Amino acid sequence: MVLLDSEAQPDGAILDVNLGGEPVFPVADVLIGRGIPIIFTTGYDASALPERFSHLPRCEKPINMHQVAAALCRALQA
Repeated sequence: MVLLDSEAQPDGAILDVNLGGEPVFPVADVLIGRGIPIIFTTGYDASALPERFSHLPRCEKPINMHQVAAALCRALQA
């Protein structure tokens, strides 16, 4: 969150759902509020995401870079 307040806006973000035991959802809310496209990566299934994020791309671990690239393209076009 500090980075988002102090740096230029990113073009997009790939967010791991769980960062050191902390959910990334507050960061996702800020990014979405600013119109920044995001992709979630996770080892959890779709039910781990709150309903408000169900429309966003989600790539399951282990990460397949082709899947991430395709999801990123979709997110940037949306």
